[in-house]
Amino acid sequence: ELLQAAGALRPTVLVDRELAGMSSIVADTATAFGTLMRRFIADGHRSVAYIGGPEGSWQDRQRTRAVTEAAQGRAGLTVLGPAPSTFAAGVSSVEAVLACGATAVVPYATSIGLGLVFGLHARGIASPGDVIVSTERMVAEALGSGTIPAIDVDGEGLGTAAMAALADALESKGAPGAPVRRRLSVPVFWPGA
Repeated sequence: ELLQAAGALRPTVLVDRELAGMSSIVADTATAFGTLMRRFIADGHRSVAYIGGPEGSWQDRQRTRAVTEAAQGRAGLTVLGPAPSTFAAGVSSVEAVLACGATAVVPYATSIGLGLVFGLHARGIASPGDVIVSTERMVAEALGSGTIPAIDVDGEGLGTAAMAALADALESKGAPGAPVRRRLSVPVFWPGA
């Protein structure tokens, strides 16, 4: 309600958030998550887990739908969560991931994935190795691991597209137009591909 009230006063473009009736520029992470799931399955993973994000998150609903559709009839999928986008949530998910027998995990957020990797290492389970946990490309590079499947959300591209949409709205001199909705593609990087 607060965003809609602010948007009624001035031209507004939301970044990585969608709300009915408002312009937005978002990263299409749902498609990237579906791609990750299909690649894990193509690489022979028959039990995959998705650790969902915060309850009520529109992105989590889209990502859950994408991984569920990608796994349907091809592999066992365990959806865990909802979980806050925190390192602690990742650490807390270790037992559930091990209990479901997942050999690959797609976490809602990098912070969850890092917590899971930390928790697995604390249990003596190497990742990648016994359980592969996807992450963002920047994190994989920072960890010095080119063996982790990664997505690459272009934050600068999101900001540039949002500023262009906002500039267009400002140039219209307040004449309301149809909301601009853009989804920017999110590349998936796969080791050895």
